[in-house]
Amino acid sequence: MTTSQKFEDLTGLVMSKACLNQESNYPIDNALQAGTESWLQSDADEQLLINVEFQQPVKLAALNFQGTDLDTAPKNIKVFINRPNIGFEEAEDDDSTQSFELPEEVVTSNAKTELKFVKFQRVNTVQVFISNNHGDSEITKLKGLQFFGTPTENSVLSDWKPKKG
Repeated sequence: MTTSQKFEDLTGLVMSKACLNQESNYPIDNALQAGTESWLQSDADEQLLINVEFQQPVKLAALNFQGTDLDTAPKNIKVFINRPNIGFEEAEDDDSTQSFELPEEVVTSNAKTELKFVKFQRVNTVQVFISNNHGDSEITKLKGLQFFGTPTENSVLSDWKPKKG
């Protein structure tokens, strides 16, 4: 699935990020920085649980996953929103906001994976659970992860004035 509508790269709005089961020499920062020669890599097994917090609420439309090679590229993905304290057990067992399997051509062609836009309207944090990879390898590698969508306007209720009619 690719999105034809033009959305902006929201990576610049990332305020904080964390990843459970990352190899310390290959942290999440590597996957979120464009142009780096390194990658995010899992440690104890193939699973990764990425948590990203945005500076302001956003509307997410698509994700872009870039693998380093097909054997270690992410395959099955579950995306959650606004659940910053989720752990591996909840990620495996709970219903996600959206789940999908990344086709081989998506992780090798740098294509965007479209999200169900109506389900991703007021996103403060996003959690990406990668449960396995295409080669059933013990490690998963992710060279790039991008978030596409639009920032939402922050409304300040004290600025709101009722209309007199």
